[in-house]
Amino acid sequence: RLYLEPKFPIHYFEGGYCIDIGCGAGRWTRALKALGARVKSIDVGRAALESTRRYNDDVERVGLFDIGTERSDLVGRFDFALCWGVIMCTHDPKVAFEKVAATVRPGGALYIMVYAPTYHIGDFVKSARRTYHREKN
Repeated sequence: RLYLEPKFPIHYFEGGYCIDIGCGAGRWTRALKALGARVKSIDVGRAALESTRRYNDDVERVGLFDIGTERSDLVGRFDFALCWGVIMCTHDPKVAFEKVAATVRPGGALYIMVYAPTYHIGDFVKSARRTYHREKN
């Protein structure tokens, strides 16, 4: 049995401005909004954005590597940044982490979840990642 100790008081998000980076279908956007936050949801996937737009108006197609370069307006702007299961899937997780962390204002908070490294260092995943990045360049 897994026990996760809450890291934030229940009212922590009320009135805060949060960003959900790599929002996917928007499950964490929805949770943050239910806790009283204003949320900006970003992703690169059209289907993900369409799904999230069903319950959040502030949805935009932005790649996390665009933060700070093409999208300097996202730097130091948010009370809370969430990036769930995205950073470790990129071609440069260190830079991805730095981009995500840059969105948090001084005194804000960052929550990142990464999947078990044993999955992502497997031969199949490494091969698929090489193929994907080769085709996208």
